[in-house]
Amino acid sequence: TGAVDENRDLIADFVAQGFSYASDASSLTGIPANEDRILGLFHSGNMDIAMDKIAERRGGAAVGTVATFPDQPMLDEMTRAALEVLKKDGDGFVLMVEGAHIDKQSHAMDADRVIGETIEFDRAIEAGLQFAMKDGKTLVLVTARAG
Repeated sequence: TGAVDENRDLIADFVAQGFSYASDASSLTGIPANEDRILGLFHSGNMDIAMDKIAERRGGAAVGTVATFPDQPMLDEMTRAALEVLKKDGDGFVLMVEGAHIDKQSHAMDADRVIGETIEFDRAIEAGLQFAMKDGKTLVLVTARAG
């Protein structure tokens, strides 16, 4: 346990088990509506922040690692995709969506990016609330943790 196996392709293992693999926002939105398993890996580490992902989508200069990992999905896009898959489980589900960059950008004292991350998180909450209102039996909890 804990050792790297250079000969193993984990993505191929997931695909062999019936998962659809999404490596970017375009492939995430291209997953068929009848899919019931998704593996979304959009970065090899922390995804870029909302402000930088939006700038890349608008054709701006790549900041952060957006140049290496272009077309990263926004948090609300990932939330909607997850809900589309999870709603098919008749036993119910739990989905945890985290806006971690709000805290990270706060530590860096980057107010512009904190605001952008807060807006992105708000949009993910809205995606959950829209789903819950349509579904009629879903509970949405939003919590925060101070620094």
